[in-house]
Amino acid sequence: MHIHQPARIEGSPDVPEYSVWRPFFKTDAGNVSSGTTVGTAFLAQPYAEGKTYLVTAAHLYGTATGLSRDIRPSEWASAIQSTHVGDAFGATDAIKAVGAPLTPVDADSEQQRWVDLDIIALNTGPNLNGNAFKFSNESVHTGQRLWLVTALFAGASASQKCHAVTVNTVDPSGSISYTFENAKISFRATEGAPLLFDSGAIAGIHLRGREAQPNEGSPAGNPTGSGLNSEALRSALMELSATQGG
Repeated sequence: MHIHQPARIEGSPDVPEYSVWRPFFKTDAGNVSSGTTVGTAFLAQPYAEGKTYLVTAAHLYGTATGLSRDIRPSEWASAIQSTHVGDAFGATDAIKAVGAPLTPVDADSEQQRWVDLDIIALNTGPNLNGNAFKFSNESVHTGQRLWLVTALFAGASASQKCHAVTVNTVDPSGSISYTFENAKISFRATEGAPLLFDSGAIAGIHLRGREAQPNEGSPAGNPTGSGLNSEALRSALMELSATQGG
């Protein structure tokens, strides 16, 4: 008899253990303690063979999570003093230290480009062992069903790993928007979560959520979100790792 099995939606991909995490950190602009859940991070492997990195939304290191200022990409290496993670689904209560962030080589001259990308990648270091998501040749297209992967605080069982979205737009820059199938989804601490294809490969990263809004007196529709697709995310990770010998 199996008990405490994660709730699963038909068609959703398998999510390996120790792949999705909750980040907290110390910086010179303030700290986010382990008792404060502010986002999601995940392990990604940009090359078929090679290093794994911890990826999350860069704006978590800023005023959005209570820091005194937004830490700019050119400051990542100096202002971020330490990052730790805990398993998003409670498979372990162990806290793992993460390595240093990868700083863009062109951060001074192209600061705004990295701010707009809104992703940060960190070395896993010697303590964070887990299962990384991989990329594929699949592309995100409008009307497609993708899966946001994290544990929700409300709107679904905390054991449900995958949450379905339908893609609304795909911008040439790599920005994507989508609608959540679950009208009751809570966006608390979802920023930085991976988006997956049905295959389980990385489809992108979720960066923002927006509660449903009434339209000209009509009832509100379902909540929406926005993020970065797999091609833009993979390109950014390759650029970061290549400039630092990763």
